[in-house]
Amino acid sequence: MPDDKQLRFPNRKERKKLVDDLKNLGQDPNVASNEYYKRYTESIEKLDKKMDELSAVDESGIPKDLTAEDTASLSQAMIDTAEMAEMFIASSVAAGMKPDQGAPGVVNNLQGMLSRDYETIQNYDPSTPKSLPELLEDSRTRTIDLRGRQLGSVTNMQNSRIPMTVVNSKGEKRKGVFTKANYFNAEKEYKDLIEKAKSQCTRDSDKAKLDAFLGEFKKKNLGIRLPDDGRLSADSPDSMVIGTLVRKLYAQHGGEKLERDDIRLEFARAGIDPSTLPRKALNVLTEGFTKFKDSIGMEMNTINLKLDEGSRLDNRNTAMSSVATLLGTPDLIARSENMKFIGEDGKVTEGTFMDHAKGVDLYKKPHLFKHVNTSPFGLDDNKGRVLKQIADLQVLDYICMNKDRHPGNIFYEV
Repeated sequence: MPDDKQLRFPNRKERKKLVDDLKNLGQDPNVASNEYYKRYTESIEKLDKKMDELSAVDESGIPKDLTAEDTASLSQAMIDTAEMAEMFIASSVAAGMKPDQGAPGVVNNLQGMLSRDYETIQNYDPSTPKSLPELLEDSRTRTIDLRGRQLGSVTNMQNSRIPMTVVNSKGEKRKGVFTKANYFNAEKEYKDLIEKAKSQCTRDSDKAKLDAFLGEFKKKNLGIRLPDDGRLSADSPDSMVIGTLVRKLYAQHGGEKLERDDIRLEFARAGIDPSTLPRKALNVLTEGFTKFKDSIGMEMNTINLKLDEGSRLDNRNTAMSSVATLLGTPDLIARSENMKFIGEDGKVTEGTFMDHAKGVDLYKKPHLFKHVNTSPFGLDDNKGRVLKQIADLQVLDYICMNKDRHPGNIFYEV
């Protein structure tokens, strides 16, 4: 008999918990008195019942394939639920509640889940039939089984960005790049580096200096301004302190390789005498901090988001692509989706696939800027469309807290 995950849509357990949380919050008179609260809870329970019915299995434990009528009915139920959600959140905010807290916050989270499901249902092609659980699982992660194919070299995936072409269920080819899953491990990588440096020390006093460095660096830099206009404080986690250190090294040395004297200087500035630290230990730190410095783009984009250690980073592209679709601008950025490969040995490699971006990179072709000075982007109609899309991109970046937008990662296609 298939397990519950096969019978239900993938986020069923999380959704159910949120609905239960919403019911508990309904004990608050301010929530219960909102006319849209009851209408929303009834609407989402009706939707869940419909999804359960469409996920039901036969005697063999197999759920039925979705028909065009099923998807039309399901889409309408999702639209009805979304309308009630908007009404509830708007009326709650008008009553003085915060949209990201309490009952409105729970509804926001529920609708975030449903928005992805709605997009999946809308793109479903009944000519390539799938069951609802299968469809929703596939929408979150495209799986490509390479076993038995002449693609062995791809399964090694040594590079972080691998050009490839994938074919969808309609036979359409999409060119793009696959990025292996990467994770936010600032604290672990730093601790591993310190332990490696300590292995080159024979004196306990030198090992103690290495252990104390991050804490002393933090003390010396309390109040330093961070990229999000925040400041390093006594309560800042180690990951934020590490990010601040990396940014400081980058600012001082740019793209140049760090030297041992640079590391000695940082220890001295932190109030720690580096004179007795072994050269081999300093070499380890120099190499390690240089590697940290090379990932400054990732650090600047993530360190102040208060991510948990071990959080996955690459699928933020998928999330941003979904937000662009929800805002009505699906073609504004290159489409991304979660993807995993199953290799010949059965090993699974997870990551994200991003479509190839079209257009001209003006950053690499500065001679084209001369056309912008006289008549921006050509005809007035083109100019208006391009300027609006630039504004839309700014809104998208603001909502998604993307801090890495610059002339070098924008393509123009007029």
